[in-house]
Amino acid sequence: MPRERTESNTSDGLSRRKVIVGGTAGWASVALAGCNALSPGDDTDTEAGDDTDTDTPEDTTNPTNYVVTDDILTGSEYVPAGTGGFASSCSSSRTFAPGMQPVFKVGVYDPETGEQVGSETLDEVASNVDGGPSVELAWSQAEDESADPEWSGNWVIPEDYDPGTVNYDVEVTNGEANFENVGIFSGSFEVIEYEDPRNYVITDDLYAGSAGQDSYSDNQFISSCSPSRQFAPGMMVGFDVGVYDGQSGDPVGPTDFEYDGVVAGIESATLTIEGRGVEQSLEWQGGENEDGEMVEDFWWNATWFIPDDAETGDVTYSIDVETDTSTAEVGVLANSFTIVEE
Repeated sequence: MPRERTESNTSDGLSRRKVIVGGTAGWASVALAGCNALSPGDDTDTEAGDDTDTDTPEDTTNPTNYVVTDDILTGSEYVPAGTGGFASSCSSSRTFAPGMQPVFKVGVYDPETGEQVGSETLDEVASNVDGGPSVELAWSQAEDESADPEWSGNWVIPEDYDPGTVNYDVEVTNGEANFENVGIFSGSFEVIEYEDPRNYVITDDLYAGSAGQDSYSDNQFISSCSPSRQFAPGMMVGFDVGVYDGQSGDPVGPTDFEYDGVVAGIESATLTIEGRGVEQSLEWQGGENEDGEMVEDFWWNATWFIPDDAETGDVTYSIDVETDTSTAEVGVLANSFTIVEE
């Protein structure tokens, strides 16, 4: 369904002619015609003695062309967690979800000097969004001359905005200057449906505990508390499991764990060892000690004591994480280790 542009009409008593920026592939040219004189190089003569007053027509044969560029960045107002890489704050993007903040960055350049044209020359630059507002862009150096020169403005997409392609055009106004209307510079971006799943990353490290090692003191592959993927009957296998937010990289703890830099969101984490009859909960290791100090062991842990009569060979295990929301994307981590002969 076509989107209707929201427009606001102003009347300031002036005759204002607007420039519509035209072009393709992110750039366009704006034609500025001569206002009160003929174009340079025009040597047309008038007949001598003819003192009849005539209006000299405006010359548009040799206009100055402004070059216009545009980009859209993701604003920091709202960036959904677990976006799978399609969005990060301050990065270029043409894909947004409702609630996000497109930031329009527009450059208007003088092709002869290569310099941007700012508020001293241009009255207004705006991005007109179909089905949305006319976003007035501010000149960055109006208040800070040391700022990077650009026209910039933003718009927060309403939560109930329909998904689909959103078209917009860039419009330039310069008071009463005589500009040429040269078409519409149009761009577009996509608004997608998004349920905001959290994308968790699971890591695991195995280590050998000190239990059962006396019988294997001569074996070089065994060392207490060292990472290991090989174990013998009677030994203890330790599982250190990390769960991390896929976007921020922060560790994810229990739903009731509140600490800066830790995401609260896991209801349970379970270790299952296939074919060995083992299914046990992993315990969160972070928390305060007896002195009230935070122990920053922000991972989940479980241990398994290998029976003395355990069958040797490869052992497959999995880590299953349950979150506090049905939209969280976690999956199951599967890995293996080996039980070797004594």
